[in-house]
Amino acid sequence: MQTLPPIPAADTALKRRIFWSRFALVISSIIIVLLLVGGIFYTAEMAAAVREISPGCTFRKLTGISCPGCGGTRAAGALLRGDIWGAFQYNLLLPISLLALLVEYIRLWLVHFTHNNRWMHSRTYIRFFVIYAWLVCIWFIARNIFGI
Repeated sequence: MQTLPPIPAADTALKRRIFWSRFALVISSIIIVLLLVGGIFYTAEMAAAVREISPGCTFRKLTGISCPGCGGTRAAGALLRGDIWGAFQYNLLLPISLLALLVEYIRLWLVHFTHNNRWMHSRTYIRFFVIYAWLVCIWFIARNIFGI
């Protein structure tokens, strides 16, 4: 008479990895909320202090051309002050990048807390980030050719 193979014990390493990834996601959410609340109190003095300690763009110092992120610190400061148009003027890519990060963050929440694997490798998700990568390349070229 043939017996059934034993049922494998639960993989504790996998459970531990899932726990820590969820824990990191919750902690990062708390940090993001604290940073947003701190942004309410972002003043001109703080902006001056950030500019003072910021080393500037190393890529621009070495090559003389602007990288896709040049002006990102000033754009982030403008966003924290609520000046969306100013943020776009400093760096067009930063608000778009923040939107892409928000999409990725929401996807991570859906993967970890809905137990639905369709969020892992969605074609729409992959297309979104391929388009984003092209936008970064186009922005890098356009800002240096047209002096944006």
